[in-house]
Amino acid sequence: MIKNACAFTGHRPEKLFSCIHEDGKYYGQLTDRLNIEIENLVISGVTDFYTGMCYGVDMWCAEIVLRLQKKYDNLSLIAVVPFKKQCENWIEEYKNQYYHILDCCRDIIYISENYYSGCYRSRNKYLIEHTETRLRSVTKTNWEAAQFKLCVLLKRTARI
Repeated sequence: MIKNACAFTGHRPEKLFSCIHEDGKYYGQLTDRLNIEIENLVISGVTDFYTGMCYGVDMWCAEIVLRLQKKYDNLSLIAVVPFKKQCENWIEEYKNQYYHILDCCRDIIYISENYYSGCYRSRNKYLIEHTETRLRSVTKTNWEAAQFKLCVLLKRTARI
């Protein structure tokens, strides 16, 4: 386990509530909060960031790290990819984002050459075993107020 390392996990946009898309107001709130949490991790000494490279929260966090590298030159981004053709069936926008992030990573770790039913689980296990901190986004619904609440949970030693 790497002490100064953090792994990202979160939802893909379609798994989040329908209001949380890249063109919606809650997307900005979520990414603003992720930016604050990631920068706080940097300030606390985290230098290595691992992304599982799924579109949505994983790649949003990766892009935040890439932006923060301009301010903090000691940051590294490592991609942990479940299988080599992960983005093959994604829309073009996500593929472009995916390849841009991979091009900027210090290292790329491929869990498998090809897809198999447990490759994402194996990727998550790798992230857990190689990082001390995990940052994950969670959505909750406040049924009484009928509003969506966004929060980011930062857990040390928690499982993804």
